[in-house]
Amino acid sequence: MKRNHPSLVPTSTRQRGVTLIVAVVLLLLLSVIVLLATNVGLQEQRVSGNDFRAKMAHYAAEAGLNFGGEFFKQNVDDLRDPALWTACPNDGSFPCGVFPNGGTLMRYTGDVPLAGPLAGGVLAIGNSGFSANIRVGAVMCRLPEGAPAGTPCSTDPAAAGASVVSIVSRAQIAGEASSATLVQSITSFSKLNSVVGTPPIMSSGSVDVTGSLDVVTNPNSAGTGVPVSVWTRRDVEKTGSPNTCYLDEFIRFGAKNNAPPTFCGPSDGCANLRTDIVLCDDCSCPADQNSLSFTKAGNTCGEGIDILDIDPPGDDCGPNENVVPAEFPCDLFQFVFGVAARTDEDGDFFCETLIKLPDPDNAGQTVGADELWLRQNANVIVVASPDTSRDSRERGCASIDSNTRGLVWMRTDCNLGRQVGSPERPLVLVIDGPAQFSAGLRLFGLLFVRALGIENGGVNTISANPTDGNLGGNASLRFNGRGAIYGAAVTQGPVVKANGTAAFIYNEGVLRQLSTSPELQAFGTLPGAWTDRFSY
Repeated sequence: MKRNHPSLVPTSTRQRGVTLIVAVVLLLLLSVIVLLATNVGLQEQRVSGNDFRAKMAHYAAEAGLNFGGEFFKQNVDDLRDPALWTACPNDGSFPCGVFPNGGTLMRYTGDVPLAGPLAGGVLAIGNSGFSANIRVGAVMCRLPEGAPAGTPCSTDPAAAGASVVSIVSRAQIAGEASSATLVQSITSFSKLNSVVGTPPIMSSGSVDVTGSLDVVTNPNSAGTGVPVSVWTRRDVEKTGSPNTCYLDEFIRFGAKNNAPPTFCGPSDGCANLRTDIVLCDDCSCPADQNSLSFTKAGNTCGEGIDILDIDPPGDDCGPNENVVPAEFPCDLFQFVFGVAARTDEDGDFFCETLIKLPDPDNAGQTVGADELWLRQNANVIVVASPDTSRDSRERGCASIDSNTRGLVWMRTDCNLGRQVGSPERPLVLVIDGPAQFSAGLRLFGLLFVRALGIENGGVNTISANPTDGNLGGNASLRFNGRGAIYGAAVTQGPVVKANGTAAFIYNEGVLRQLSTSPELQAFGTLPGAWTDRFSY
């Protein structure tokens, strides 16, 4: 039988064969594409899931970091308690292991109790169904006081000086490997400007010193070896027999037999003997050449090198030139607390006009910058009728005594004829002026008499005439009878009378204690101190 030649096979038959092959190839290609797309989708899903878990761990670690910061803000004393800090081991353990120089750091051994949404160290992450286990710790770098740059951290728990606390937070998704470790360094600083250089009396108005007033000078207020006892932008008016002197003359020549000077010890409120805090309420400056100023009784001038004031025309008194108005702080509130409260609208170098800010507690209302700052930072607020349900800081006058700490804002008249504060735990007493004290006051720390605003044509100023800064403010300070202030007194207005046998005793030890007082510390993060480059 003869075979058909290929050319004799019907065309339709050959086309059906080619179509089948092409269809099979396309089906295979589509299958490969689907498999590849499925694999890519699964991979992207895994990547997205891992990214989601990493973010959840990161957010949980951030929550622990924020909680740790708030914990130390509320427990400032823990930062200075040597019993709660120990040298870091060199084994890479938490939290020291996140730092390459962990062996020179101190580790917090106290408990950082995680409360609220972090209770038990577990955080439920929204409605995601995930939970994270969180651990928070802290390390400290403590530098000796006055240490030069590059000095390694000290491992002595009792070392004095600056310190930086680094909070370490680690979060891990429960039952998984996703984790994050975050570090944030914070440091504390005083809410006060440098009060150590403040003279014992500082006033934006005139100062009337009378009777047997004693003022122990700040021996380095205007520079090393340059004493200042009174600094005012007005005149110091002297009658009677006041005196100013150095502390050595005050306790050496003026000590009474029944009240000798003593170093502060346990019976005086100091934990240990403090040779930098000398106490003598009844000492007095010598009324002779051993005093700095006012060595003669009566209305004679007698101003020495320690009196900085502006004498009236034709009545130059003392060796110092008149204080140039621009040299005296325009805003005493800013000078003490570092917060601008008033501005100078008339160019006389006296800030009379109140700065007003939105009141966060009363929508649509404004409040003075100084009052707002005091409201936010006062540890105790003294009012006539305290209501702790309204504000837990409110107290009555009778509660202010030697155990009172921090910043005390007195908004009502209060006769403090007793000890307020203590040598090692001094306070800042802010009084809404005028202020008057009788015999018996013994204050350790800083007294600030605050001027109140007077509405004048819609402008809130601190004097009846906003264009006249002669009064220096409407606050005033009057001191009658025996009393002692260990530290300094600042008033936004005149010292009307400082008489009797009162004593303003500058004490550097007390003011240094005030600057480092836990109740007067604010916290701030260090620039560039946040990092997530470490992990466990």
